[in-house]
Amino acid sequence: MVYKIASCAILATGLSLITSCEVKAAYINNIDEFYTSYSDYDFSEEQQDLVEEVFNIAQPFLGENGKQAVIDAGAIPFLFPLQGHGEHWFLPSAIGSPAEPNQIVGFNIDENNQVAGLFWTQSKYSLEKYGEFVQNVASSPNSDELVDDYQALKANYQLPTPTIFDAFGHKANWHSHENTTFYNLGTLDPNDVEFTQSLFDENFVSSVAQALADPSIVAAPFETDLDNLDYPFFNSLMVPGFYMIHMWLGRHNETGLFANTHPDVAPDAIGEHLTFEDISDFEDHHNGGHGHNGDGDMPPEESPAESIPEPSLISGLIALALMGLTSLKSKN
Repeated sequence: MVYKIASCAILATGLSLITSCEVKAAYINNIDEFYTSYSDYDFSEEQQDLVEEVFNIAQPFLGENGKQAVIDAGAIPFLFPLQGHGEHWFLPSAIGSPAEPNQIVGFNIDENNQVAGLFWTQSKYSLEKYGEFVQNVASSPNSDELVDDYQALKANYQLPTPTIFDAFGHKANWHSHENTTFYNLGTLDPNDVEFTQSLFDENFVSSVAQALADPSIVAAPFETDLDNLDYPFFNSLMVPGFYMIHMWLGRHNETGLFANTHPDVAPDAIGEHLTFEDISDFEDHHNGGHGHNGDGDMPPEESPAESIPEPSLISGLIALALMGLTSLKSKN
């Protein structure tokens, strides 16, 4: 692969020594560069078919105008910049859909406003059962049994890990996030988004109850305001757990095509551990526990908000159809 080496002092001591060098991973702009970049992979025919299927969809988002292309496609940020991740931008219409290679959920955008990787997500727990639980919260928000009911839901209705990249075997590094809340969705400034993961169960249940009671919060996947023509049609997201996988298709990742993090992306951003309420879950996050099931390592520790035009293709929120819910709030 090609490396760009900057700020190197070359000392002649009989041998040429390179010191104080900053080596940055090369960007990938076409399929030939991809195969050159990941030349250490012995891609099977099935793996090549998957890569090329994804690459054909991703191609318009690669290159120097990547972030603008993502915005033009209707994506919004759902996470502020994190070390090893960059910014996460996602397509609201994809929330709740089963993971498919040809349906990209979101993009990892790096410090140079280029797409370094893609990601896919899928609910870790039954959305139908989660919908039933939310209805119970709406009808009895002060019930002492809600936390127990929620824990029973997670114990009994966990879904299997998606299989769409099984052709890559153990290299397809799915991980998961638990008890996640996202607020202030719908602007183009990732720093406006508030995100917390691994909330204690009682605090997650309380967040759901507060969202149902607050008219200013429209929370997916269990609620939306279909009479509101603004895009997106929700401004918050509350998910018991979801599976996630990254594919570093736009910027070579020396730790692997499907690694959980990228050592050269957003190196000066905050560490992901700061997003955990239950900090003990952070250890699970990197050691195969329920918070983050994967083998990828975590590296050591813009403009004003504006509204987004509705994209030409919005399939609707799949999870809402699954649960048969449009809104649990009373209209004044």
